Amino acid sequence: MGSTSISPDGDDSNSGLTRSDPLRTIHVAMYKMQAPNTIYLANGTYSSSTTREYFPIEPINNLSIIGESESGVILAAGNHSPISVMKFINIDHATISNLTLTGGNASDGGGVHCTNSSPTLTNVTITGNYAHGGSGGGLRCTNSSPILTNVTISGNGCSYSGGGICCLSSHPILNNVTITGNSASTNGGGISLHFSNPILENVTISGNRAGRSGGGVNINRSSPALTNVTIIDNYAKENGSGIYCNDNSHPALINSILWNNSSEEVSLTSSWINIAYSNIDGGQDSIITDYATVYWDEGNIDADPLFVDSDNGNYSLQVGSPCIDAGTAWFVWEDDMLVNLSSDEYVGSAPDMGAHESSYTTVSVVKEHIIPESFGLLQNYPNPFNPTTTISYELPEQASVTLTVYDIRGQEVMRLQDTEKPPGNFQVLWNGLDQSGIPVSTGVYFCRLTAGSYTQTIKMVYLR
Repeated sequence: MGSTSISPDGDDSNSGLTRSDPLRTIHVAMYKMQAPNTIYLANGTYSSSTTREYFPIEPINNLSIIGESESGVILAAGNHSPISVMKFINIDHATISNLTLTGGNASDGGGVHCTNSSPTLTNVTITGNYAHGGSGGGLRCTNSSPILTNVTISGNGCSYSGGGICCLSSHPILNNVTITGNSASTNGGGISLHFSNPILENVTISGNRAGRSGGGVNINRSSPALTNVTIIDNYAKENGSGIYCNDNSHPALINSILWNNSSEEVSLTSSWINIAYSNIDGGQDSIITDYATVYWDEGNIDADPLFVDSDNGNYSLQVGSPCIDAGTAWFVWEDDMLVNLSSDEYVGSAPDMGAHESSYTTVSVVKEHIIPESFGLLQNYPNPFNPTTTISYELPEQASVTLTVYDIRGQEVMRLQDTEKPPGNFQVLWNGLDQSGIPVSTGVYFCRLTAGSYTQTIKMVYLR
């Protein structure tokens, strides 16, 4: 057991035992060392033409391959031979981290091909690969359960299904994964699932294309759990630009955003879907069903997510987004725990919707250093508003403050603040949601400030 160092400037006649005496190729390292437990890769490009690397790289059990940096270590298969960049066959434990896999061109699994294996990939980019005879341009899984964390799968393609990822009888776990700009000639531009039950958490699926169905995700006889997933700007020529489900599939979508996909956000055939605490473009009425059922649970909204810069792929939430604090930390469906987050796993009173937890909360307070001369509640701005408005108030002295929104019948809609405050000027953002995270209806609302014995009310108009 031991470690081996490899560098494009190394030599396979070296010992590889130190970084000052590195080998040059991965396949020689695995051959020369009886059982290396760690291979360290220095920055540089490893390919058949530059370092005489042999592809596919086939890690052995209990091996870790660690690159110096994700963008600096490039394993480039060359795109001229029918091979994957990396292949796992009957591997129970292997770890790949801090590198980029590119240039694969295989029948299945152009970038990574997993069969009966459970590798862990962390801080890995899989890009520019192709499956010319079938599925999984970036990653193909068969009877496998890989774990992907902080992985980017982009710009891959295939001649059949799963431009980014294709899973067959597999159960991968994806956390903080970005799947973008992939394409499939038929189904599943981003992901294609068959008899698979993956777990996706904090995953962004954007800008993928399918020649038929499931621009973002194609689901066939599978039951994935999608939590805090953003599915946006995907395209399908036929059905379900965001998600397409068929043939007895049962996905669950919690704390997620489906927005601005080219046609239907969700299309179902002979399947059912559970949606809760999610922002769906067009709402429930936009979902296409054919002998299918939609379980439209609590907490769902249909409101502009207010991304920071969606045109340039930044799907973080702006301050005032209706998706901030609009998710749930706990959700059970038919005795199956789908969401169970502790308070240190999110910011604010509840998790956000979508893949990117914002540093903002529903109520964002700004304190100025100038001390007002009197109490005051200023008119909100803008007014009328949609979806957010700013409410300002002034305190000349420390006071116990409650700031509450009521509807025209005098019923409490949202308590924005209930706390002790020092003297100062304050601003509070209201995103047009009630206490349950549901967008309020168009109409007149009243905001009342109570600070000690002082009370003042303003009228606000919300337009949808």
